[in-house]
Amino acid sequence: QFKRMLAARLLEPHRSVEFDDEVRKLELLKIRFGDSPLDDCEVMLRDFRESSRLDLQAKNQSITVISHVFWPPIFSKSHVKLHKRLIELQDEYDLLYKKIKAPRQLRWNSEIGS
Repeated sequence: QFKRMLAARLLEPHRSVEFDDEVRKLELLKIRFGDSPLDDCEVMLRDFRESSRLDLQAKNQSITVISHVFWPPIFSKSHVKLHKRLIELQDEYDLLYKKIKAPRQLRWNSEIGS
């Protein structure tokens, strides 16, 4: 349950996430329930922090990169046709990501976000 709520808060458009508050909440839950059940949430927070670092290197782009295995299902089956300029921006970000995070690759989900 906490995992889904955390995902919703982290991915909510136009919301500034109080990262330290989320870490504090997670630490309190780990004290109560142990580390193992909350490992995925730790990865989710790491993904969010790492995405913020990548955004600093990507000019005028804000992308959240997630480790999809650890997040609750958020990918939809629908497909949004993107404008040519947005596709170009995705390609630029792909190059930056491959340069920094090789051999990892991105799989875009254009249905979420703003």
